[in-house]
Amino acid sequence: MWNRRSLLAAAGAGPILSATLATAPARASATVPDGSAAIIRSGRSIEAFGARPDASGPVNLRALRACVAACRDDGSPVLVPAGVFPLSDDGRPIILDLTRPVRGAPHAVAFVGLAGPGQSILQIEGRSGGLRFVAATDWFDPVLEGLGFVGALAGPLVSIGRNDFADPVNMLRIRDVAVDNSFNQGAVTALRLNYLAPGSVAIGLKANAYADGRGHNHGTAIECRQVECMTFAGGAASNAATGFAIRDGVNFGITVQGFTFENTDVAFGNDVPTSGAHAVIGCQFSEIRTAAIRSIGCNRAQWIEFTANNFAMPTAAIVDPDACEGIRIHDRHGIATPALPPSGAIVRNRSGQPVQVLLWGGLVRSVLINGIRMGSAEPAALSPGTGVILQPGDTIGLDYVRAPQWHWRSAG
Repeated sequence: MWNRRSLLAAAGAGPILSATLATAPARASATVPDGSAAIIRSGRSIEAFGARPDASGPVNLRALRACVAACRDDGSPVLVPAGVFPLSDDGRPIILDLTRPVRGAPHAVAFVGLAGPGQSILQIEGRSGGLRFVAATDWFDPVLEGLGFVGALAGPLVSIGRNDFADPVNMLRIRDVAVDNSFNQGAVTALRLNYLAPGSVAIGLKANAYADGRGHNHGTAIECRQVECMTFAGGAASNAATGFAIRDGVNFGITVQGFTFENTDVAFGNDVPTSGAHAVIGCQFSEIRTAAIRSIGCNRAQWIEFTANNFAMPTAAIVDPDACEGIRIHDRHGIATPALPPSGAIVRNRSGQPVQVLLWGGLVRSVLINGIRMGSAEPAALSPGTGVILQPGDTIGLDYVRAPQWHWRSAG
């Protein structure tokens, strides 16, 4: 699908990082995922290059860059031990290229926290512009495991892939990673994913933007920009204005399973009219203030499917009635029967579910489904059992002399 280019440095491609050390760095052992199995590989700790929890942000960043450069030379994992390691770079983004500069290298360098996401923590300080994992070529399949990222930044705290959709991220592997951006205003984002090719997986990913527990929510926990066929399993996208957002580019085939969406205004949002073929399965929706699901557009040939989810949110709508494009819910939630409209007026199915509309009585000339007229021009009483199926987004109208009765119920 993409043009595979050589990983050897080419003219004008920029220098390849290297580390010059007085002594060989100490190595440690880490468990790093490789496909579906785990293998033990030798790694380099950032402490061996001078990083310390009590060091300044610039000192730790220099140590981190030196460690990454050394690991890129031979493919060793970058290891982050227990502790909170501040990182800062004078207001500029912290850009790390994990791609090995070796022709045919099968993997990018792994980034591994030895003590897990609650104890191996990189703290992005000040107005650094966030931490960005990028690559100069499209052979980029990074691994992030057992890490916590914290900070309070106006933009994305952590980004994976390039913002300009150049050079896709292939086979990203995220496991047991927490991203917490506590900036308390505006377009704060915890994790941004840019241009991910099919086959990427995130297991145990937890992301929070900003919420104070009193209804002041900001930003986005997880943002997908041109993400294709990625699976998210057993994580959380919470404490934000939007928990999980699909934005920009061509997004399709995203599966979210076993996630918690909690303390958000909107839990799942789709802002791309060409997006579709997503599935949200077995997730928990709670403490939602506006709507669990919001979609301003969708690919007309594909649905965004919601199956076997728990909507524990009595005061919020499951689907935003003003932004429900392409949403199809398969759970049997109660369907509210709207008021019968005046003759000739149109009502839209905004429930997100397939609905059966039962009709009886009255004197009805015709029924209009999505603008298509059915029935004769002669008024007639509708017999009990008369009904039509409305898919999400379909419209119905009745042309009648005397109003019939109607009742809506789930057909999902």
